[in-house]
Amino acid sequence: APAPAPAPAPAPAPTGNVANGLTAYTTYCAGCHTATVKNNVMKVANATTAAALTSAINGVGSMNSLSSLTNQ
Repeated sequence: APAPAPAPAPAPAPTGNVANGLTAYTTYCAGCHTATVKNNVMKVANATTAAALTSAINGVGSMNSLSSLTNQ
């Protein structure tokens, strides 16, 4: 019989400062994407990494003003 498939790797632990992220989201994002990320509009939950968020900011014209934000 074939060997069983290996178990999927666990999700990596979150990095960064969650409180700072929430403050940044509230300040810069909630106006368009709703105040609660779980109820977001416009696929904001797809930006689950700093790289994905940077890509969205750079790829969506109305978000270009946020390009000076850092990962901190």
